[in-house]
Amino acid sequence: MQTNNTLIIGHSGWKIFSNIFNYINNTNNQNSYIITDINNALYDKTYQKLQNEGYKIDILDFENIEKSTISFNIMTYLNNDNLLQYVANSLMTSMPTDEFEIDCKKYFLLPILKIIKEKADKYNISKDITAIQTILQNNILDIAAENNDLFSHYNNLSEKEKLKSRIVISRRTDMFNIPEVDNIFSEASSLPSLNINNLINSKYALFINISHKTCLYNYLINIILKLISNELNNKIISKSIEIFFDNACLFLNKDVFIDYINLNSPLIQNYFFYQSVLQFDKLIFTDKFIDNNIFNLFNNLVIYPSTSPSLENQIILNLLENETYSYLDDKYYIKTPLDLKKSSYAYCKTSNKCIINPIPNIISNITILHNKTLKYKS
Repeated sequence: MQTNNTLIIGHSGWKIFSNIFNYINNTNNQNSYIITDINNALYDKTYQKLQNEGYKIDILDFENIEKSTISFNIMTYLNNDNLLQYVANSLMTSMPTDEFEIDCKKYFLLPILKIIKEKADKYNISKDITAIQTILQNNILDIAAENNDLFSHYNNLSEKEKLKSRIVISRRTDMFNIPEVDNIFSEASSLPSLNINNLINSKYALFINISHKTCLYNYLINIILKLISNELNNKIISKSIEIFFDNACLFLNKDVFIDYINLNSPLIQNYFFYQSVLQFDKLIFTDKFIDNNIFNLFNNLVIYPSTSPSLENQIILNLLENETYSYLDDKYYIKTPLDLKKSSYAYCKTSNKCIINPIPNIISNITILHNKTLKYKS
């Protein structure tokens, strides 16, 4: 059975923060939470309530690193080649994608990660992501020569190309030279390591701060989220875990988005918040790798239309006024008139649950809601 997924799409000016805040503050349960938190706003508003209810609370914050309460050794979670390749790709994600730099990921950075994972003790290096810089600065030539099975492509490069490879990788990973960043990802961190079992065995809330001002750390956040999702998929989930992706368009990439909607436990509930129809429309329809059938994976889809005329409302109304409206008619009714100047919410007659006004071109993927829905409205 699959994860419960809810997609919530607001409108320009809609306050996502207040919706998540109201939900957490008005809910009393034993669930654990993972919350991507824009500028620590949700942490600041819910910390006291969660603490009073006995929650253990942790923060990962790359903008204000001193606020982080846990470390995350990426190498600990790289238990297959696909994850190793994902991290190699992610560390190079902002680099131009010419052929040379693509080769750097596959034939140079990936082998370095495998050395750290499998032979750290042999080469007396730390078993963490910060060792990339150690290898580049000290013994890369010896390591490459001794491990030709991994570095054969690199070893066949000219001296000039080898130097260029080292410069490319060094520049993309030099962030790990910053002591505060090193302390989050280092095997020898002064902070306790994230314990995934806390999500399953105790009342636990993990806040991951997302900057509204810079996307500099987004690739690190996506790496962490992906590795957490992989761990959750490999564990027996015995209690409810609710995961809130606040303003997901700011940071969440396609691969991680798909990982979370495909988590295999029915006790995990994901909430993906988008500021507007247009933001989510852009994510889906401009990326050829995302199939529109992705909407079949959502149990609950909710749109909060604007109360004023807008292109977003027009998208919704065009859909409701076309021939497929008759398909909805026997199952749902519209609470307010189909008027651009008024909000239009659709409700299920039998359960009175708020449901979607669907995105264009995906009407065939509509399903009747039968799982948990959010208990608030904007």
